[in-house]
Amino acid sequence: MTDLVDRLRGIYRIPITDGLGPVETSEDPNSPSEFVRTFPTPPIQLEAAAEIERLRTSLSRAAAIGAMVCARTHHGTLADQVRDAILKGDPQ
Repeated sequence: MTDLVDRLRGIYRIPITDGLGPVETSEDPNSPSEFVRTFPTPPIQLEAAAEIERLRTSLSRAAAIGAMVCARTHHGTLADQVRDAILKGDPQ
């Protein structure tokens, strides 16, 4: 399935079928099992795609920080650990 961010950027990946279903499934952008169409897009769509990517990155980082904080056993309150991890900017 084509990713929302790709579609906002005007990139549509269409699976090639043999009449019975997809020929094969592949994430490779140059896969012979997909036909790629591109369309011009307005700037607002490109802006939305970039914002979605930024939010996905932030969500991944927050999840990693949450996992790191849950795994910690040293002294200090949970709020202190979260604050320190966010200020440090390193979810590891």
